[in-house]
Amino acid sequence: MKIRAADGSYSPSNFYMHIESNEQIEECVRNNEQTFVHEYIHFLQDLILPYSIRNTLTSKRRFLSVLLHANRVKKIIRPFSEWDNDTQLTDRQFSSTWGCNDFIDENIKIKSLKNEFFTIDTGARVFKYILVLENNSEYHVGARDFLEYIAHKIETKHWETSHPHFPYMTVDSLFDFLGFNYVADEVRVCFVEYCLYNDNPLNMFFNIIEELKINNIISVLDTFDSCSNHLINRPWNATGGFNETIFTKTQRRLFDFKESLSLTYSGNNFPNIQKWIQLVIDFAKTELSNKFIFAELFRLSGDDFFLKINSFIQEIGIPLVMNDNGQCISLLPEDFDQNEFMQLLTVLAFMIYVSGSDRNCALIDLCRVSNPNITNNLCITNPISRAHDDELCPFGLLIKNYGLHKIDWECHS
Repeated sequence: MKIRAADGSYSPSNFYMHIESNEQIEECVRNNEQTFVHEYIHFLQDLILPYSIRNTLTSKRRFLSVLLHANRVKKIIRPFSEWDNDTQLTDRQFSSTWGCNDFIDENIKIKSLKNEFFTIDTGARVFKYILVLENNSEYHVGARDFLEYIAHKIETKHWETSHPHFPYMTVDSLFDFLGFNYVADEVRVCFVEYCLYNDNPLNMFFNIIEELKINNIISVLDTFDSCSNHLINRPWNATGGFNETIFTKTQRRLFDFKESLSLTYSGNNFPNIQKWIQLVIDFAKTELSNKFIFAELFRLSGDDFFLKINSFIQEIGIPLVMNDNGQCISLLPEDFDQNEFMQLLTVLAFMIYVSGSDRNCALIDLCRVSNPNITNNLCITNPISRAHDDELCPFGLLIKNYGLHKIDWECHS
């Protein structure tokens, strides 16, 4: 899963962006401001929108479930498939609510809408929405479309863009299909941002539209102020039987966010990551929560927008930015040890290794560029054994920290 711009991508839940450039990494960041800002918006979405935070929780839970399995049976068989019932359920929920990974250049009108659902043990229904386009093709619409729409709209305020219509402008097609083509862009951004506070954003989108119609208050969509005021105070019934608002939902998810990341990067091995996690949580609570931050960013004019983005970068930065050559840089406040943040990428590399049957470490190309002296033949034949080396590479450090070199490993390709 990646959120992709025209010449860059952001890896949700892993806190790194990739800019498609062969320039030296410092020049790559400096010369590709448009791409960097687009992807940085996605990074901010990961820190505050409950739908995105939930995906981070699910991602880290998968990692922890592998560790628990390893500690229990002292053996891992690749490709790993011993996922518990909760992990299988959250995977299925994500598959329904995220949408597809397709790109469609042309603005093809929506002809009709289909949905299907499955019911979980709590009685909640998880909906999947399919757009039937006028050329009779089908498009699975989901949270991805909302996340990309927000980043696209902010980007187009300050630069020319040439993104495919789907997913970047899917929201515009939805408003047109529903007969609300008059709704201003700032209202649309606010509306879909609110929907991303729900675990099924598309279902929330259609439910609120229907609610406004039934209560004869569709005029809420006429202005940004009327829309934002209505939505920020609107409670909804959570599955647990209690009322939720964007403030209470955010506070709950940020607490879970901190707990999950702290468990993943636990102990004394990752003091800088732990410190950065706390910084991010404090920042999200004070600067991003209980407001429609992305709608506010969209409404800012040029100078004010760049001042705001630069203030975010100075305050919390971003852990990792990579280029096409495999070079990597951390843009973090100066008091952090940037090398430690490679472990964010190493957890992803470990999950790729565990879930597949490839013999090589997924970080080999990156390490060959960033620190070639630390690579050896084990990186492509048996990366788990790197934990026994005197000089530890990032992958070997992760394996050693969690004692995964002390268990049996098998591969059934």
